[in-house]
Amino acid sequence: MEDSAAIQPTTSLNASDPVGRSTCSSCGGAHSATTMSQAQATVVGTITAAFPSLSVEKEFAQRLGQKDFKGFTDRQTMHAILTKAEHRYLARKICFMLTPYGGGSSPAYILLPEEPSDLTLLVDTLRRSPNTSEFDVVKGRIVGLAPPALCNAQQLPVLAFSQLYSFSAQTLIESIPQLEKADAKAFVTAADDAFHRIMRLASNATGPSRALAYAALSYAGLYRLVAEKAGENSSLSQVAVNQPQSNPDLAEVRLKFVRRDTGFSETYCFVVNVGGPFEYLEEPLHPCL
Repeated sequence: MEDSAAIQPTTSLNASDPVGRSTCSSCGGAHSATTMSQAQATVVGTITAAFPSLSVEKEFAQRLGQKDFKGFTDRQTMHAILTKAEHRYLARKICFMLTPYGGGSSPAYILLPEEPSDLTLLVDTLRRSPNTSEFDVVKGRIVGLAPPALCNAQQLPVLAFSQLYSFSAQTLIESIPQLEKADAKAFVTAADDAFHRIMRLASNATGPSRALAYAALSYAGLYRLVAEKAGENSSLSQVAVNQPQSNPDLAEVRLKFVRRDTGFSETYCFVVNVGGPFEYLEEPLHPCL
């Protein structure tokens, strides 16, 4: 985790293979979608897989019948089949969808890799069962709306991803360097609360809200400040993001803390650059008005 110190032109996807597993036309691939503005997005949630058509489901069933998968979950079974080199053709036909954290059970995006070789990253997410403490992080561009044939008539936005990884909230928090002389249990409690609170605001992040997603996933200074203030009997009362008109590539995150006993408040800020495909810290945490 880092400790200190987007909108693109409209395009469309190629319609030569509306059901195949390839990439957006601007990335050199071949998928169909309606034209819409491309926006950078950072989404934290759960990836699921579905059959785009009865034909693909029947082909999968034939492969399923060739081996005993007793004791496997549906996701583990699909992972075991799709990871086989001889079944790569089938993996390219599967529909992968992403549901943001806190977004209920309905997917928000259909996922496509910018690079065909990254299909393996999608398949590997099926290795584990979805739960409330493990998440998939997807960074990429919203490149269009899916045509009906792409994913069983689900016309969701298509997110062409350049980065995908999975993590557990516990592992993330354990990686944060703790404050000297801090109570370890209190630190973990404060950091865990901050993570889930920010994720409820920024699990489906575009524009300036990507700064919050960056902070939750990569900025250890945020967690140390929250833990420090909790130790001073202060609570995090407000989280806000401002985008300066003078520079739309920047997003200022403001954290307001209020003392529980006196009501005294103080605000801290940091600035994140969200102008490119990957966010980075422009200005570290500091007290502000």
